[in-house]
Amino acid sequence: MTDESELAAQRSLFFTTGQDLYFLSYNLLVLLYSVGATTEKPIKDARTLPLLITLVADAQLLDLMARRGMDIPRSSGDYRLLVNAESKAQRKRPYVARLLGALERRGFLEAEIAGDRRSVGLRDRAALSEFISAPVFDQERSNAKKLREVVPRAKILTRETLYERVFEARGVRVWRD
Repeated sequence: MTDESELAAQRSLFFTTGQDLYFLSYNLLVLLYSVGATTEKPIKDARTLPLLITLVADAQLLDLMARRGMDIPRSSGDYRLLVNAESKAQRKRPYVARLLGALERRGFLEAEIAGDRRSVGLRDRAALSEFISAPVFDQERSNAKKLREVVPRAKILTRETLYERVFEARGVRVWRD
């Protein structure tokens, strides 16, 4: 078996559960690690995580955002890609909330509630460095790097501001709750 086919086999294991919780867990940990979210410098609004995870998992969407900037998509395919990303992020919300609780109980994360927001950071970033640097996560690390370029300062944005920058500025209306 070649290295690429071994990586493909490992990646296919990410999708063995009905709800893709392993895949979401890995993407969440890669995201937090890649943006440098620690207990000292956490992601300020955990409600942004479903969208950020959706972006990290979709290179095509990040490429569209990098290529088009803040322009409103001209093609229906680009528009559909943005609309689908928003609906994927909405569907991930309950699963990400469960994962945050589970990862916090297991000691991977620390969450702090301030007002109506919950900030989240890795407890021990150094302990995850070997795991995150595995070749199987090359694509997610690359996407996380691109995410930092496309959505600067994503760690400190509120969900409302992030949705405005990603969707509303590009002509996609989102449901506010």
